[in-house]
Amino acid sequence: MKKAFTLIELLVVIAIIAILAAILFPVFAQAKMAAKKAVDISNMKQIGLAISMYENDNDDHPCQVSWEINPIYGSPPPFDPNGTYQVHFTYLLQPYIKNYQLFIAPGDSNPAQPKHPCPNGAADFGKLNSSGQMYCDWQYPNSYLPAYNVLPAHDWLPVSSTTYPNPANLIEMADRRYISGDGTTIYSGKKGVDGFNPSQPCTQEGATFDPSLGDAGVNEQVSNDLTHYGFWNMDAILWWQNNMQGNDDPNVDRVWYDQYNGVSNYAFADGHVKTLQLGATLVNQMGQYMYGDTFYPSINPQDGTCMSGG
Repeated sequence: MKKAFTLIELLVVIAIIAILAAILFPVFAQAKMAAKKAVDISNMKQIGLAISMYENDNDDHPCQVSWEINPIYGSPPPFDPNGTYQVHFTYLLQPYIKNYQLFIAPGDSNPAQPKHPCPNGAADFGKLNSSGQMYCDWQYPNSYLPAYNVLPAHDWLPVSSTTYPNPANLIEMADRRYISGDGTTIYSGKKGVDGFNPSQPCTQEGATFDPSLGDAGVNEQVSNDLTHYGFWNMDAILWWQNNMQGNDDPNVDRVWYDQYNGVSNYAFADGHVKTLQLGATLVNQMGQYMYGDTFYPSINPQDGTCMSGG
């Protein structure tokens, strides 16, 4: 006569399996997160290398995040006379990368999309219509957030990388947050981050530095007063998190600084990539602010006023 398992024996086996699953599933999740972080670091490293190669070919100047005007002549180019369409860094760096998929992080299910998508995607990049004009944004969906102090926004001109006093401590690119912390709001896909409060201070027009702005300048954050500015710090960031949930106007909150169990990846202007906590980017061991202590890009000569946001 064949001997079968008793009910108690079956329950014991099931209990052992359940215990093992409870132990191993979190381990699997952590391993998956670690793998995504490693791929993310690799992507950022290759993008940073492409920026360095671009600089080498352009008199030590990086590209802009995007531009809709001719950065040399200060007017829309003939192939985009109304300045409607964007020439984005994902396209400008392609000769050095030759792989658009690198611009999408493994943990980003909603990369920033172009405002005017091309009908055939990347196959249309660099192409003009029968009238010799652009008809879409030359921009690939993107997970990474350039730092405006290195790759300036469309209304600023890049400066030579030799200007940076400490490129090893100057953030060049970060992971882009695409959804609010409470999971209810999809962010609008801002182009970059400058680390200043308020955004993009108009130092060329007399804006002055106010070290207390992050601590006590909540009203300045709301009004976006461009007459003086400060660096983002934890007090200011926490204020935005507590009072303006789902709003990606504050620069630093656009950075997904806690994506990988409380840390995130950052590419630096000297080419290396590092995993850091948010606090380390605001004040490091040397007392340095990793988003830069100077707004390096110069204002476009045709733009008589500073522009905020973007």
